[in-house]
Amino acid sequence: MTQQTIDPGNVLSRAIDFSVKLTKDVGNLLILIVLSIIPIVNFIVIGYFAEIVWQNPEEPPKLETSRLGEYFVEGLKVILISLVYFIVPLLLIGIGMVTSGAFHPMGMTGIGFLRLLAGGIFFLLGFILLLAIAFIAYPLLGIILRTGDASKIFAFGEAWSLIQTIGLGNYLVILIALLIINLIVSALGNIVALILSPFLMAITFKALAIIVDTRYPARP
Repeated sequence: MTQQTIDPGNVLSRAIDFSVKLTKDVGNLLILIVLSIIPIVNFIVIGYFAEIVWQNPEEPPKLETSRLGEYFVEGLKVILISLVYFIVPLLLIGIGMVTSGAFHPMGMTGIGFLRLLAGGIFFLLGFILLLAIAFIAYPLLGIILRTGDASKIFAFGEAWSLIQTIGLGNYLVILIALLIINLIVSALGNIVALILSPFLMAITFKALAIIVDTRYPARP
């Protein structure tokens, strides 16, 4: 298969434009927002956007109420796959927060300082590991969603090959930009972040669909 590099600016522009197109169907958008706010039920929205990676449409499709069960199952798959990748760093971060007293503030005694230091180390290790895993897990998730082959969950070689195809520098620009966008929205507050979550998922999954297209053409 002929390899091709991509322009990060073009990828991000197309992904953002795709998310804006959600506003064309206000009814569909409102359903996505409501579903995304409800825990567990929001798996439906994740599954809906997972299909974006599979088909790579130019405009957001209509959420079909008759397929809510299918969307839920696909969303659950994405959650479980992500859990496999991130369970260790999340545990380290959790241990760090508990150990440092993030949930139970303590005075700065000698023992308190040591707990704070140990907790900080665990948190930092977890955060670094989280970023490292996200680097390879993002394209790997795209490969799984595009091919429908869950056995590729540890196909790190394929994910690295995909990154090389689009160019390491290009990939890092896209990944960092997506991270910044998510951090900015998160900083706006929980309620705003929940309302905007469909737009964030649209950007994230559409960008992934474009990336995966370089080696795994979308199905007709």
